[in-house]
Amino acid sequence: MTESLYKTVAERAGYRCEYCHALEALFNHRFPVDHIIPRVFGGSNDPENLALACHACNSHKYQKQMALDTIRKQLIRLFNPRQDKWEKRFLWNRTKTRIIGRTAIGRTTLAALKLNSERQIEARILWQKIGKFSD
Repeated sequence: MTESLYKTVAERAGYRCEYCHALEALFNHRFPVDHIIPRVFGGSNDPENLALACHACNSHKYQKQMALDTIRKQLIRLFNPRQDKWEKRFLWNRTKTRIIGRTAIGRTTLAALKLNSERQIEARILWQKIGKFSD
């Protein structure tokens, strides 16, 4: 990936993970760029198929496009930052430490990417304490 393409994706995302909203500045290296539709399934390097993703979200998503919604008991597509508004699919709990899925896509993405793992929640609490995460 070229530096120019990375910059396009990162600037569009506000240097924030497009899935969990972690700030890239809180890490000691830049975030990977996720292929929303994985290349193995025909996804391209076109900016419309790219999303900035923290290492945790990127590794959990890997080549997934869909996952099982445990409520509907069916495969549901994952959140697509180019098609979906984050606020329509997710919301924060009162303390802004947990993400809540508002829709089947939100719930399914939340589970598949482990957006509320113990480590994610601990990190959000720490980031809030140092004044670097208020989303």
